[in-house]
Amino acid sequence: MEHTLEYITIGVYLTFLLGISIYVSRINQNVSDYVRGGGQAAWWLVGSSAFMSSISAYTFTANGSLAYMAGPSAIIIYIAICCGLVISAVYIGPWIRQTEAVTFADIIRQRFGPEVEQFWVYFSFLVGPLASSVMLWALAVFCSSVFGFPLIGTILVLGLVVLFYSCTGGRWAVMATDFLQGAILVPISILIAVLCLVKFGGIGNFLEFFNKPEFASDFKFINSDGEFPGSKFTIAWILAMFTMVFLKETNFEKADKYLSAKDGRSARKSAILSCVLMAIGGPVFLIPAMSARFLYQDQVAAMAIQNPAEAAHAVAAINVLPNGLTGILVVAMFAATMSSMDTGLNSVTGGIVNNLIPALRRRFRKPPIGAVAQMRLCRGITIVLGLIIITYALLFAKKPDLTIFDAYMFMNAAIIVPLGVPFAVSLFIKKLPRWSYFVIAGAGLTPSIYAYFNGDSWTFQDRVFGVVVFSAVATLVCRLFYFTTTDEYRERIETFFTKMKTPAVSDSDELTPQDHYQLSLLGNTSFIASGFLCLLLLIPNSIGGRLSILFVCGFVFTVGILLKRASKKKL
Repeated sequence: MEHTLEYITIGVYLTFLLGISIYVSRINQNVSDYVRGGGQAAWWLVGSSAFMSSISAYTFTANGSLAYMAGPSAIIIYIAICCGLVISAVYIGPWIRQTEAVTFADIIRQRFGPEVEQFWVYFSFLVGPLASSVMLWALAVFCSSVFGFPLIGTILVLGLVVLFYSCTGGRWAVMATDFLQGAILVPISILIAVLCLVKFGGIGNFLEFFNKPEFASDFKFINSDGEFPGSKFTIAWILAMFTMVFLKETNFEKADKYLSAKDGRSARKSAILSCVLMAIGGPVFLIPAMSARFLYQDQVAAMAIQNPAEAAHAVAAINVLPNGLTGILVVAMFAATMSSMDTGLNSVTGGIVNNLIPALRRRFRKPPIGAVAQMRLCRGITIVLGLIIITYALLFAKKPDLTIFDAYMFMNAAIIVPLGVPFAVSLFIKKLPRWSYFVIAGAGLTPSIYAYFNGDSWTFQDRVFGVVVFSAVATLVCRLFYFTTTDEYRERIETFFTKMKTPAVSDSDELTPQDHYQLSLLGNTSFIASGFLCLLLLIPNSIGGRLSILFVCGFVFTVGILLKRASKKKL
């Protein structure tokens, strides 16, 4: 049967990941453990998990399609992410962790009050699954292009697997499997990029293709207006893309991953690690899609999907990877998408169980529920959210004129960024009234509402710039009305900012028993994973193919050695 080897590889790897998830899930004793790992995760675990949660099939499909069409213009996405992570390392990461919040909604309550907290939880339940559904949709497109699976069937099957994984694991399982997935995905991605460059005879020859007549008009960092539909890849588009990605990377919702860190110092180090990994990964992720444009245009065009450019990375990988590693690449991206979905599910579930339900029970004079009941609620709500995500993904797949990239950009520009800007602003501007969130968010949504009814002439960049301008004006207006706030509110805000900017007394680089457990567990799983990967050496391959497999095996094995050595240090 065609692709039998890939199917076996996928089956074994998924079983391994699910085993890790089930094993680690026993750590979960309460909501804090389930949604943020109890705030006891090591910086390297949080940083690698944050990096992996930003990497999914979307990275290889939608972003790959940009690199296929316009080459270096796509790098602006990773530049913006890295800039956002620098701000997170200096300010946002430590600040978020030092609030001592359990969930993202806790921070909202501390900053704005219970009204905004409850609004955000309800909104997250309704809209939060959208981003995860796009990730699932992107993954299904990729698997469909590689293996020829029906798109709808792929969404259903993979969505249900993700649902099981998300429900079982909690944040500890997400971080543990994220780390292992990263240890495999990083060397495979590097390998694909290197093998693509070898096809050209080196990076110099690769760059020469940028100047060839058939590519030069497209492969400029900044393109002229009218060269691409919707004025894509122009200076305005690049500035808008940078602004949107930067704002999304620095808002509260994105920053809640730092709640899992042990302290503010660990949160800072995790953001730095994630930034370094992203700076390396950005060019590495884009090279294969550009190589496909130069070498495999006919194969890309032959892909039976709505937007063939989204399969560019897959086509390059199939052409350069040795037998066996293609399946590992797909599974690694599957696992990365699972982590992106699980992260979103964790945040929304935590807000419902830790913030919404207790508020409702207080209103109806009901006693608080116990830890066991909370864990049951976490899993039950995760199942409901997972089914919503699958439904959204199926609806996206039914839109034949919608590309993955455009869907994701529209969702971010029209909804997520406008509602996230007030949170990012409120970290740096103290003197904002408690009602300012609704005013700033409403102003940011105004361009989106207008474009919905008069959207024919509105480009992506028009929406982004509109959101920024309207939000900035609304922020200035709200700042002027700070004098109307009560003394009680001002005192509460002063307390919040003092706590947020004060390093915790427990900040320490000393290893704890929990650190040793994390190091030992992931060291052992890395050894086991490298052993499974070594079995691929039994598959017929050229010398170059075997060396490629050895590179991946050696990378994962080296990670295991480093972790095990660190775990043997004395407490």
